[in-house]
Amino acid sequence: MIQVNNISRSFFVGGDNSSTITTILDNVSLEIKDGDFLAIVGKSGSGKSTLMHCISGLDTPQSGEVMYDGVNIFGMSSNDIANFRNKKIGFVFQFFYLQEKSTCFENCVLPLEIEGEKIKSERISIVTDALKRVGMYDKANSIVQNLSGGQKQRIAIARAIVNSPEYIFADEPTGNLDTLNSNNILNILLQLNKDMKKTIVIVTHDLEIAKKAKRSIQIVDGKIHEN
Repeated sequence: MIQVNNISRSFFVGGDNSSTITTILDNVSLEIKDGDFLAIVGKSGSGKSTLMHCISGLDTPQSGEVMYDGVNIFGMSSNDIANFRNKKIGFVFQFFYLQEKSTCFENCVLPLEIEGEKIKSERISIVTDALKRVGMYDKANSIVQNLSGGQKQRIAIARAIVNSPEYIFADEPTGNLDTLNSNNILNILLQLNKDMKKTIVIVTHDLEIAKKAKRSIQIVDGKIHEN
């Protein structure tokens, strides 16, 4: 379970002589149960991505805490937070962040190589299973830059699940895709939630996508509202 307790996040906006502080998250609290599928919605600049980044440890709030099963991740060292993310969390982003000149297999195996705890045959088996789950096994040896946007996002999801994370955070994963590919990506995430019991947190501006989540919250003026 994830418990977000009274987190606040502000940013300086403007130049040195005219900078102002803008509050993006204002004393936000939230609970995400294991196996949940939560959509975070809001207007552009509302703070929905900032909230996801704070919950996942990619960003640090000025105050408050984020508890995973009772442990505050912001009480960890930066190295411990990085190790926690690599083992417990999978990330999917709008712009894929894949190595364009490498193969699909090479992109997906990278988190396992960083972890360094599995032998080569195990890594091959795990990546193969992940590629099959997202319908991209036949593209294992294809160069990423030759894929369509929808195919790249499926590879990004496969990469996100190879370490068997408990949590998957997806930041506008359909933002660059057409309707058909958006639906395909959403269905993959829904299956991961249903079949593999992954806890999913998705940031989206698409209310139709949010409707298919188990829960949705909206960020307005730094506060969250349950829909």
